[in-house]
Amino acid sequence: MVDWAGRSVRDNKRGSIPEAAPPILDRLDLDAYVYIEHINASTEKQIHPRALGSIDKLKDLAEKWKQKFIR
Repeated sequence: MVDWAGRSVRDNKRGSIPEAAPPILDRLDLDAYVYIEHINASTEKQIHPRALGSIDKLKDLAEKWKQKFIR
């Protein structure tokens, strides 16, 4: 949905994602099935994570944010 909205071209919008750009989940190196499963599980548990990604990427992000962990 974010990808679709980002690609829309409108007069009242600053810019858009170029048509030639790969889908956003591909650019973020996220598997669509895993992403949907994660969102569904988070919604059921009413958990709203700050970040999504591989363990290594989340560890790097936690270090960058000077956090011990990221939910």
